[in-house]
Amino acid sequence: MPVNIIQYRGEIGVYYNRCYNVSFSSISIVAGFGSMMYVTLSTLIRYPFIFTLQLMISLLSICIKIAKGHYKKCLYSLCLIMFNFVLDSWYYVALILLSHNVEKKAGPRQDLSQSFSISHWNLGSIPSHNFQKITSFIAFNCIHDFDIICFSETFLNSDISSEDKNLEIPGYTLFRKDHPSNTRRGGVCVYFKTYLPVKTLNISFLPECINFEINIGNKVCNFISLYRSPSQSNDQFQDFLKNFELNLETVANKNPFMLIVLGDFNSKSNK
Repeated sequence: MPVNIIQYRGEIGVYYNRCYNVSFSSISIVAGFGSMMYVTLSTLIRYPFIFTLQLMISLLSICIKIAKGHYKKCLYSLCLIMFNFVLDSWYYVALILLSHNVEKKAGPRQDLSQSFSISHWNLGSIPSHNFQKITSFIAFNCIHDFDIICFSETFLNSDISSEDKNLEIPGYTLFRKDHPSNTRRGGVCVYFKTYLPVKTLNISFLPECINFEINIGNKVCNFISLYRSPSQSNDQFQDFLKNFELNLETVANKNPFMLIVLGDFNSKSNK
């Protein structure tokens, strides 16, 4: 059902610009004025420089009137400007300053030198239960806001496109390596924030493995995300170890600042 602009504004709290007959009681007026004075005084204590700057701007307007010879209007103008200063301008600035949740530099975080986060989940099939695991992880990521997300045992194949909306995690770019047989088993994928300078590496010793690097500060860091099937025979396992070692050597020859390996090796202890 289509929603018009008035209904939309009503849903988000921005209402249609229309005049209504509103009556104010004396209690509401006193309460509103008291709230404004409390916010103003609180801000004066916490942010004296900004408060003084706003006050100087208002007084400058008074000085301009005096310079023009409007002496009789100075007292009236002073009262009017101060009232407007509190009611129309400073009150809203003060509320923002006191909220303590306004970002100084809004937008994507470009500097990773201070903090960087990466996660791995062996989720055992993305498409299962109507892609519910992606939905659950999006909710989980609202708390942690990982820079890079690695999944193993994705169970994806060519029947599911990377552009499928069910695979989308808002703000992230997807790169994946499905099982070489194109069946719904195994596989790995990596989500990284779209603005990050991530570079995938063309290293193909292991079929279910993604090699990528990223600049963190002025250092190059490499990552390997992989999956190994637990049903490999002994010969297949030896081949895996050999290829994994070649993969590590190839990445090590790039002289990265650090190398992080994530994934599900299905390594079992005899004990």
